[in-house]
Amino acid sequence: QIGAVVIGNDVEIGAGCTVDRATIETTSIGDFTKIDDQVHIAHNCRLGRYMYIAGNTGLAGSVVAEDGVMISGMVSIKDHVRLAKGSIIMGMSGVAQDTEPGQAYFGTPARPAREAHKMNSALAKLPGLLPKLRHLDPDPAG
Repeated sequence: QIGAVVIGNDVEIGAGCTVDRATIETTSIGDFTKIDDQVHIAHNCRLGRYMYIAGNTGLAGSVVAEDGVMISGMVSIKDHVRLAKGSIIMGMSGVAQDTEPGQAYFGTPARPAREAHKMNSALAKLPGLLPKLRHLDPDPAG
């Protein structure tokens, strides 16, 4: 690793955090960003201004997070993902694709929060629906 780490003004970094030096270019954290305890920011990440990252979160290499992104706790973000301006990543989510500006995301894989909550609600009803559906096709192999 021959790159650098650049930390902006008024940045707060909590205990037990890791900010990896860039491979060649720069790992950067924008002004006024707040990072909770035990956050890992991998090499070549570029974080915008006014971001908030809760504890036990990991950003893989070359993640780009634009201004105003909020990341809740226990979130994992895949390498080379772009988090658009104002995105909100809800807790315990796994982000594997770029986000849209101002959109909230939840789940693993992370989806727009409204869609993810509808899916979770439907999934909770599945055990009660299965007995009702069995009469439609009594042969389980068919």
